[in-house]
Amino acid sequence: MKKIVGLLAIVMMFLMAPAASAQIQFGLQGGANFSSTKIKGISSKNAAGWYIGPTVEMVVPIVGFGIEGSVWYSRVSSDAKINNSNKTIKFDYLAIPLNLKYKLQLPVITPFAFAGPEFQFKIKDNLDNIYPGNDLTKQRAKNYTVGINAGFGVELFDKLQVSLAYNWGVSDALKINDSKQRSLRLGLGYYF
Repeated sequence: MKKIVGLLAIVMMFLMAPAASAQIQFGLQGGANFSSTKIKGISSKNAAGWYIGPTVEMVVPIVGFGIEGSVWYSRVSSDAKINNSNKTIKFDYLAIPLNLKYKLQLPVITPFAFAGPEFQFKIKDNLDNIYPGNDLTKQRAKNYTVGINAGFGVELFDKLQVSLAYNWGVSDALKINDSKQRSLRLGLGYYF
């Protein structure tokens, strides 16, 4: 946890340095997660989830580089075959992605690319319903996970953004080895 707080402090210092000349926009982002949780010994496949929350973007004009941070309520789901029956595993997170962003400064349509870490803090899961009497219920989901985002998109009229991103889970989702989450995200954002 100290490492996460330290990393957030460094990011905040990075944000404050170019703030005098940067363009700051506040907005709302949301979209669909198509995710899976790789769990050792259990076959799983992608299931649809969602995310939504506020976002802030700070980009230095002309240069096009900046940073984007968001706070999302996110549902990550996976379809799994457990004891010969199909189940949907659900994790609800408070997700905080912090991405470095590059925008190609063009009129009307602005292409962009981004990458950075994402910190997810568990709000709830449905493991008690999925695994009644199973050892995985005792293992429980971790209270937080870390992933890496990378993606691209386009912005229209400096207001509306459409993006496609992939999130690689770096840390395990459960308190057992080899339980990583992966998500493909299709997003829509609006800046005020």
